[in-house]
Amino acid sequence: MNAVYGLFVLHLSFSVMAADIKCYVELDNGKKVVLQSPVKGSNQSEIYLNFKKKGFEYNGKISKVKEVLECVAVSSPFSLDAALHQEKIQPR
Repeated sequence: MNAVYGLFVLHLSFSVMAADIKCYVELDNGKKVVLQSPVKGSNQSEIYLNFKKKGFEYNGKISKVKEVLECVAVSSPFSLDAALHQEKIQPR
């Protein structure tokens, strides 16, 4: 019985693991950047809400996310041309 319980707990721990997501966002200062973060939510609204809580330092000031434009798994390409371009030029 303990082995079955252990497998169940192991399954639960993997099912709540966060996925690495990258989002192309517009900051409250008007800049558009790519942000990356582990996110526990699985639906689009949870992911967007998570990123709207984020900030980004630009020229010594923290800017909050104003709008989430597109999110994808880190291993996937963006579909927006502007997001693809920003990802190529933005330092990591």
